[in-house]
Amino acid sequence: MREREHERLVMRGPADEGRAAAGQAADDRRFSGEAAGSASLGEEMLLVLVAVVLAVGLWVGAGAAAQQAREQGAVSLRQTVMDAAMQCFAIEGAYPQTLRYLEERYGVSINHEAYAVTYEAFASNVAPSVVVVPR
Repeated sequence: MREREHERLVMRGPADEGRAAAGQAADDRRFSGEAAGSASLGEEMLLVLVAVVLAVGLWVGAGAAAQQAREQGAVSLRQTVMDAAMQCFAIEGAYPQTLRYLEERYGVSINHEAYAVTYEAFASNVAPSVVVVPR
């Protein structure tokens, strides 16, 4: 048996034997749960932490984007109501007294569940005050 070990050492050389021993030591640590196991636990915790931070970031970003979209929708709706009121003034010679008039005759479509719209007409020759707020 010693002859076989000697033949293996002679054929592979001492440097190969050192690498094999180092590989065996790493395998032993991996299976015994020593240093490599604790680093692996730390890496897992870091990955979980990164995933949680990314998820929270996406959630906050989506909420901010939705709020921005609602606010932009309110600005767009106000501009649409004002444009329709000006069109009414140009055609009829007077601003409409109610928002419903614009909805019925000028095709203004308002989602009353999503937006609170305040339309105040002072006189037929004065532009109305329009305020749109997302709900």
